[in-house]
Formats: sequence, structure tokens, C-alpha cells
Amino acid sequence: MSLAGLIRNKKWAELEDAWTTHAAEGGEVGPALEAVSAAASKRELPRITSLIRDHAEMLAANDSPAEAAQLLGASLLAGGSPGELAKPLFATATAAWSSEDFWETYCSIADFRDNVPDIRKSWRSMDKLLALVEGRIVYHAKGWGLGRIEKMDQSEQEAHIRFLSGRKDRFPFTTAVDIFEMLATDDMRCLVVEDPDKLRELLKEEPLQILRWVVVKAGGKVNHAGIKLAMITLGVDGAKFTAFWRKAQKLAEQSEWFELSGPATKRVVRLLHTAEDPAQALKRQLLRSRDLGEALTRVRSIVGGEGVAESVRIAALEALSELVSHDDARLPQRLAAWIFLREAVGEIPPELKTTIEQARAEPPHAPGAAPKLWQLFSLVPGLRDQERCIELFQAAAPDTWLDEASENLPHAAPGMIRGLVDALFENDRSETLVAHYGTLLARPTRNPGLLVLLAEKIEGTDLAKPLLPPPQRAQCLLQLAVFLQRAPGSNNDLVRARNRLATVLAEGKKPLLPLLLGKCDVETMRGLASMIEAGVDRSIDRMFTKIAIGISPVIFRGEDRPFWEGSIIWTTREALVAREEELRILLDIKIPENSEAIGRAASFGDLSENAEWEAALEDQRHLTQRAMELEEAIRSAQLLENAVIPDKTVAPGTKVRYVQLDDESEHEIQVLGPWDADGEKRVSYRSPLAAGMLGRTAGDEVTIELPNSTIRVRVKRITAIEF
Repeated sequence: MSLAGLIRNKKWAELEDAWTTHAAEGGEVGPALEAVSAAASKRELPRITSLIRDHAEMLAANDSPAEAAQLLGASLLAGGSPGELAKPLFATATAAWSSEDFWETYCSIADFRDNVPDIRKSWRSMDKLLALVEGRIVYHAKGWGLGRIEKMDQSEQEAHIRFLSGRKDRFPFTTAVDIFEMLATDDMRCLVVEDPDKLRELLKEEPLQILRWVVVKAGGKVNHAGIKLAMITLGVDGAKFTAFWRKAQKLAEQSEWFELSGPATKRVVRLLHTAEDPAQALKRQLLRSRDLGEALTRVRSIVGGEGVAESVRIAALEALSELVSHDDARLPQRLAAWIFLREAVGEIPPELKTTIEQARAEPPHAPGAAPKLWQLFSLVPGLRDQERCIELFQAAAPDTWLDEASENLPHAAPGMIRGLVDALFENDRSETLVAHYGTLLARPTRNPGLLVLLAEKIEGTDLAKPLLPPPQRAQCLLQLAVFLQRAPGSNNDLVRARNRLATVLAEGKKPLLPLLLGKCDVETMRGLASMIEAGVDRSIDRMFTKIAIGISPVIFRGEDRPFWEGSIIWTTREALVAREEELRILLDIKIPENSEAIGRAASFGDLSENAEWEAALEDQRHLTQRAMELEEAIRSAQLLENAVIPDKTVAPGTKVRYVQLDDESEHEIQVLGPWDADGEKRVSYRSPLAAGMLGRTAGDEVTIELPNSTIRVRVKRITAIEF
């Protein structure tokens, strides 16, 4: 066992014998330096200080004072006692370098002398000065990067350095010591300057060697962010880093000298001091995963592809099988793990088979609702695993799966849609698909992904003839485009549907908008133009404008109108902040809590008569709908403080005093936005009372229809509200 290994295992008696023998035989200083590092990490340096001093004495006696100084200096910088190390360090350093021309200069710069008050600071500077030699690679962390010392000018006390960028500069020794890291000859960063071809070869053929350097440089343990930063210094970032990390991580998982832990984006790599069976180590780490999802992600990366040791593969699958059997795992994660195990092992896990059979036997809880089996498929995370659910469905209902798919297609999970639609077309079920298309056109937001795919398959063919006229179909698809444009970016399914709809309607060789709107009349186009003012994808907007101008340039002509008319919600900053806070609470707190509630309810396994499941799903619908409504409203909001309010005219952002003529009573209201109204003094400009006075000036009399009565008022005074 090495000296460092004996320290880590606290075998102090054996360490003393081994170190004494090593020193007496004139052993290299390298193992001793490793021992110093190990002792420092264990805070055991005082315990080995006498061994360090004895070893240094033997080195000095054997005409190796420089190595003796190196050992003593490393011990001092690692936290060793200055009282025990200072004098022998100064003595051995003097013996090693006092005859050199630079000695007096370096001692002066570093304040390196006998009995100096801060020997640790002095030696740190002296050590760096001694490393300033021609050919040395240096690194500047704050901008200049890597460079090579081309000349040491002792007379001017300057180092001439050429950087990798080609820049050349001169630095006083005092400055160089402060700003540069002096790289050891075995530092991988030296290859960037001296042998980039070898570095590229190592990255390709020996990524573990590079990873080992990164981990050692970090002190034996480093996280994903640290690895990324270290690799940037080697010129490896972006796609290059991704390729390196994928390969290095896979090899490290199978190495007996590395231990990996933590989730993918926060992976921690530790270098082991003693070899360990990688299969058993991996299994142990997987069983300690934060949750099943984290373990599944890691197993996928290990098992996928080639070059995986069979023992490692078996251990990973065994650990995953054990984790998925735990009742506390969330059902979506268990489904994904079961599907993965089915593909990896070649047979369906019994638990998955039972879960599918139970869900299939459970009838829908209400007419038109998704059957339990289709709800189950929708819980599966990831499009690829959802697509694999088609095979599970076929295996569960080999004789009736096409009929069931025809009936329940609108309930299909996003990843199942294309596979099911293709299967139904191939099996002469086109009439069923046309019927679903017609139904979805009437309710375009029910299953956007399915509607877009059916539009792509059916429009432009004879199958579309029995459907609504083309302009009405275009209206339905544009209505969906408006809805999807407002969809939150966090909903990947809706984002994919939005992008695909833009391609189908306005891009490619045969976009659908010209086909559907080519014979549209002016009034219909005006109505559609008004609808898409709420916002659609840019390509759809451009295509619609091109078609509209081709039909008639007058479509986009309109008269000036007051700023408060239209779909914009005018509001105060205070009310807008309140709405944004409500949305934040929904997205960051309530919806995640609801997702956990669904997972807990689903994890009970049997979905029949599961009140928690039903309640959680109902809450999900309400919360999601409210979040979408808020996001849409906030996108449409504008601040009243930014509005150009007409002078002496009733408008949002004004205070109005009026007389109710039936009893000559006077009242004063603030006309603000719908989010600001309190029902008394602060009135929404969309309310009947305020809306009846909008655009009026002082002295105007107007009759206003209220919900329960009709009143006649005279506007007396109008003043702008200061925001």
C-alpha cells in the first residue's frame, strides 16, 4: 500500500516503517508529496511532520536539497507547522539555489529569509518565482489564458510571455507571481500550447485520463460545473464538451477507480483511492438515488449504446427493478421505468401488465371522459415512451385495439398520436379519422396535436369534401393558432403543436392557408383578420396578410378608434403586479403541489374508485385553466400610466364627477381597469356605468343602462389621475 493509502487507512505504525524505508532507499519525492496531500485532507499533518523532516534531511544529505525544499515547502503550504518546518526549509532552499544568479533577487522579492514573520507567504512567492523558467506554461484566469515564458530577463527582472492568442508582453517578476498560475509539466493545459494534436487524441481515445486530471486538480472530488469549467481551459466547450462528457461519464461508470453520484445536471465525480467493483458500486449508488426518475435517467445513459460491461448492465437493471417495486415511487416514473425494463429485458414486467389490465377493466367515470387506460398512457413522461405504449396497447387488446383506438383517439397521449393515426389509415379507418377531424374542428383546443396532424393528412384530399366549407375550417385552425400562441412556453406539447401548425398552415411546399382561403370573401377575411390580431405565429401572420392583400387591399383598412376599445386590458401597475403574483403562485406552488398529489394518488396502483385521483385531476384542470387565463390576460395588459389620455374626456385613467339627474345627487368615481375596480369609488371602464360615459366631456348628458335600472346623468367635471 502506498504512503498516502496508509494515511487514509490510519495505519500509522506501518506508515512509519514504510516511509523510513522509502527515504533510506532514496525513493522519489512524489509518493511523499502524495502522502502530504492525503494527511492534509485528513487534518493529520502534525502526525507526520517528523517523518517529513527526516525524509528532507536524507534528501539533503544525498545531494538533493531542491527536492528536500520541495517536500518541506509543500508541507508548509498544506498547513504544516511553520515552527517545525521554517528553518529546515530555509536551509535546504539556500543549499539548493544560493549559488544561482537569481537567488538574491528572488529572496528580496519574496522576502524569503531566516526568521521571516510569515514564512508561508514568503515561500508561496518563492516557489512561484522558482517556477519562472523559460519554456514554462503559465495560465492567467482573468482574460489572457495560456501562454509560454519565452525569456527570463534577470537584469530587468521581467518575464517575456507569448500567449496562445499570439499576443506578446513583458511582466515584472512581482506581477507574474501575483497573476499567473505556473503549470506543472504534466498539467493537461500544457498540451493546448505544446501539443494540441496529442490533446485531441487523448480527448478522443482516452477521455478517462482527461477526467482523472480534472478530478485530481480539484482535490479528488468535483461536480459537473467544475468539470465544465476545467474543460473550458482545454478549449473544450459546447458540443465538444457534450461529446466528451457523454463518453467519459460512461467509461467512469464502468471504472473501478471512479465513483459517480447525483442527478445528471449535478453529477459529482470522485476518484477512489482503492479499486472497487464498478457493478456493485453502481448498484449501491442507484439504490441511493433521490427518486426513481433520477435513477432511470442514469440507467438509460449507462445501458444505452455499445461498450457496456455486462456486469455493469445487469447491476443497473437489477437496481432499477428493485427501485420500481417500491410503493412510494410516483406512478409516472414507475410507468417509464417499466417500459424501459420491458425494452431492455425483452419481456413486460408483471407489475406493468397488472396495472394495464386493471386500468383497461375500469370504465370511464363519465360519458366522453377518457378511459382509465388512456389516462394511464397520458401519465407516461416523454414522447418516445408514449409511443411505446402503442405496443403495450396492442399486446393488451390484440383483437380489439384498432376499434378501441378508433373510439378513443382524441384521448391519445401526444407521443401516441402519429402511430395510431398511421395505423388507422393503413387499416382503412379513414372515415373514422375524418369524423374525429370534424369534431376537433368544432373544439380545436381539445387535442391540438391530433387536430394539426389530421389537418395535414386530410386537407387537400377528397376526404375533406363532406366537412365544413374551407373558410370555416381555416377559421377553426386559426382559432387554434391564436390559442397556441398564448400557450405557456413550459408546455412542450403545446409548443410542438404550435410549431407544427405554423409549418402546416404557412410553410413548406403546399401550405394549407392558400388552399383554404383562396376563395374567401372580403367580410370573412376581415373577421379572420380581427381574430388573429390577438396574436399568431409570425409565419402564419405573413401568409394571411399575403392572401388578404391578394383578395382585396381594403381588408385592413379601418377608422381611428379610442385607445380603450379592443382586446387590450388597461390597468394600474399595482393591479398588474397582483395578477403576476397570482400567476407565480399558481405556476411555482399550486400546480407543482397538484402534480405531486396526482402522483401520490396514482401510486396507489388501483385507479378504480380512487377519489384522490379524481379530485386531483379535477384540481389540475381548474388550476391549468386559471393559469392559462392569467397568462393570456397579462400578455394583453397595458399600463394606464403609459396611455395617451385625451384631454377633458372621460377615459380610463380619469376621475369623473357626475350628477344623477333623477335626484340631483352628485357622485365621483375613478375610471380604472377591470383589475382595479372595488365596486364603489374605483370603477372598471368596462362596467356599464363607466362605459356609458366614455368619450363624453363636461356638460354632456347621457342615458346609461345598468343591470337593474336605467339612469340619466350629466358629466360635471373630469380630471386626469396621476399615477
